[in-house]
Amino acid sequence: MKQIALALHNYADDWNAFPPAFTVDADGNPLHSWRTLLLPYLDYAALYGRIDLSKPWDAPANAEVFRALVTVYQCPSADCPQTHTTYLAIVGEGSCFPGAKPFSPKGIRDGRSQTLMVVEVDNAQAVPWMAPRDADEAILLNVGRRGGLAHEGGFHGAFVDGSVLFLSAQMSAADRRALIFVFGNDK
Repeated sequence: MKQIALALHNYADDWNAFPPAFTVDADGNPLHSWRTLLLPYLDYAALYGRIDLSKPWDAPANAEVFRALVTVYQCPSADCPQTHTTYLAIVGEGSCFPGAKPFSPKGIRDGRSQTLMVVEVDNAQAVPWMAPRDADEAILLNVGRRGGLAHEGGFHGAFVDGSVLFLSAQMSAADRRALIFVFGNDK
């Protein structure tokens, strides 16, 4: 997860923003996840070069890439298929990943060490690593509440300052919510 946090910052250094949560086609349909866009920053440039970004992640043209093992998106302790990940961005209005538009880390008013970018979710919430599906506020509020975590007692989160912390599964909803929003709790 630390590699993911650093790659997000390297992407932001090049593009002056974090990647969008997902790319879209001309009709606004989601195509690819931020995880796809981050591949060149994680030493997977060759794999990235084989993706047809004009077609959805699950199109036949991208099937071979989707089946590739991208270990950086896999927690060694997670119990999910190798094509899936439990590392999801926090997506939604007021977060670092508001949707199809990139967000500049310069816009954060809540403090970089107080703002969550990526979170490790329950095994049951795992998604295909290329899929434009991530965690919203409701998912974050329920991580670990029903079990299924890869780590006893909690989950990892990557913050905007680049740190990765182990967060207690017992963390209150108010504390979890406070970690989402780049502007503090004043959505």
